[in-house]
Amino acid sequence: MSIVILAFLVLPVQEGEALELPVFRESKTFQETWDESGGIEFLFQPSRVGKDRKFKQDLVGVAYERVASTGAAHFLVTFLEDQRLHILLAKPSARQSRMTRSLFRNPGRLQEREVASREIHEQWDGTPRNAPKGWFAIKNDRKMSDNYDHLGGDYILVSNEVIITNTDFEKTVPEQGPSTNRWAVRYVLTKEGSDRFDRAAEKLYNQSPKGLCAIIMDGKIISKPVVMAKKFGGTGVITGRFSKKDAERLALAFRTCSLPCDLQFWKKLEYRPEPNKKLEKPDRKDLSTHKIHSSPSREIWLMDPKEIRWAIDNFESEMKKCLTVSPPENGLQITKINAGSVGISRGLKNKDILRSVNGHSMKTLADIKKMQNDPRNKRRRSITMVIQRSGRNMVLEYRSER
Repeated sequence: MSIVILAFLVLPVQEGEALELPVFRESKTFQETWDESGGIEFLFQPSRVGKDRKFKQDLVGVAYERVASTGAAHFLVTFLEDQRLHILLAKPSARQSRMTRSLFRNPGRLQEREVASREIHEQWDGTPRNAPKGWFAIKNDRKMSDNYDHLGGDYILVSNEVIITNTDFEKTVPEQGPSTNRWAVRYVLTKEGSDRFDRAAEKLYNQSPKGLCAIIMDGKIISKPVVMAKKFGGTGVITGRFSKKDAERLALAFRTCSLPCDLQFWKKLEYRPEPNKKLEKPDRKDLSTHKIHSSPSREIWLMDPKEIRWAIDNFESEMKKCLTVSPPENGLQITKINAGSVGISRGLKNKDILRSVNGHSMKTLADIKKMQNDPRNKRRRSITMVIQRSGRNMVLEYRSER
C-alpha cells in the first residue's frame, strides 16, 4: 500500500459566524483498528452540495447503513468541508473494499410497479407524451414477443402507483440459478410490503396473459418478471440477466434506503499504520474540553470557553513554555511536549510539523509572534492548525463550546 499526502484548504472562521460541526458516524472499534492496522479511504463527490445539514445527515446515514451491510466492522463515514463524502475502512477485506465502492455507483432508488395490460398497451400509440391517465412510459429493458408482443416496443407503460420500495425489503440474498451462470436475488418483505405485493400479485395473475411487474432501479427497468402466483407470502426471487457482482450489489441496495443524490467516485487512498504508535487515552481532567471528531485527516476539539480564550491570548507564551520547536524547511517541528500541558498542546504529538495557524504560515519562531499580534485573532473564538504528521497533512481544530 502507498501512503498518500493530502492537502487541505482551511477557511478562517470570522467572529459571529456559526461553527457547524461535521456530520459523521463511526463504528465503535474504528479508531483503535485504524491506528493498529491502517486501511482505505474512499472519497465521493455528490451531485448536490450546500449547507443543508439535514441533507448531509441523510447522506451520511444511508452511506453508513450501506457500508455496514457489507459486513464491515471498523469504519467511519463523514461529510467534510471539502463537500465530499469520505468513507474510511479500517483493515477491510478485499470483498468489503470492492463492495463499498460498487455500492455507491447508483443512488439505489428501487420501485416495483405494475406493467400495463395488453388491452391498455393496444390503445396507446407508443409515444411517451401520450401515455394514458394513471400510467407513464419508461424505456423498455427487453423487447418481448409471442403472448407479450405488446411489450415489444421501445417504451412500455407502468403504473403511477408504486407497489414496493427499498424500505419494504427485510432481507435480500444473492443466489446462483440452477445449472446456469445467471444470478438472482432472493428476498423477504416486511409485513406491510408483503400485503401490498400480494394484492397486486392477485390482480396481475388473473390477467390474460398473466401480468408483469417492473422492477425499476434509479429510473431504469432491471427486470420485469411474469407474476406466476396469486400470493407470495412475503418471499420471492428477482430474476434477470444478472452477473454475480450485479446480484450482490442489488441485494445490498435493496435492503438499504436510497441515497439523496448521485455520487461520483473521486479518489481512493491507502494508509499504513504508524510504526510503534501507542493508542491515545482520553484525558478528561482539565475543564470540560473534549475531542468530538477524530479521523486521519482531521481532529476537532470542543474547548471550555475559558481555555480557548486563554489559549488564543497566550499562544506565543504557551509555545515557548510548553513546547520546544526546531524549524525544518516546511514548518516548525515539535520536539517536546510537556506532560499535563493544556491549551494548544491538546492533540499535538512529538515530531509533528506545524505548518500554519489561523492561516498564518509557520516558517520561523518570529511567525508565532506575528500571528499572535494579528488583531483579527483577538476577535476569534477558534484556532485552526495545519500540521504534517508522518508525511501527511492534518487539520487540528479547536472550537469554543459556546
